[in-house]
Amino acid sequence: MEPVADGQKAEEEVAATAVAPEASSAAGEKPPGPKHVMPKRDIRRILSFEPTAAAPRVYEALKLSNPELVPSPEEEMDEAKSRLYRGAREFYEDIPKLQERVRQELQTNGYVEVDDEWVKGQAAAQARIDETQKRIDELLLQYPQTEDEDDDDDSDGDYSDEDD
Repeated sequence: MEPVADGQKAEEEVAATAVAPEASSAAGEKPPGPKHVMPKRDIRRILSFEPTAAAPRVYEALKLSNPELVPSPEEEMDEAKSRLYRGAREFYEDIPKLQERVRQELQTNGYVEVDDEWVKGQAAAQARIDETQKRIDELLLQYPQTEDEDDDDDSDGDYSDEDD
């Protein structure tokens, strides 16, 4: 996969392939549409992600020591090690498969259909984000902002060392 500059390639790919499905069939009826359509922002995010460019060091080290990312029986018994292997496999294998599926569906249908589980997962993730943001806002309100006592009232934002 080529490097993506600011998501440009992914943006172009979405724009080039995201055409509306056929409006009518031979009988003049509308064909059944997708149950849920993946939003374009998610499509761009998925297509622009490059696992090789963003690999966490722990995954890189694991892949160097075990290219197949298959844990030994002893490592399978260690829950932390098992999670590490699952994460690395998802990172190196599942994401590229997802990218390929998204590309194929865009090219074939002009959209990417997602199931109820994906929609529920997105809603749950957004709920966690909203709750976390709410807690952050509450914590920030506990600490009033104070003016720096060293600031001059007549400061004009000029930070030069020149004496006037």
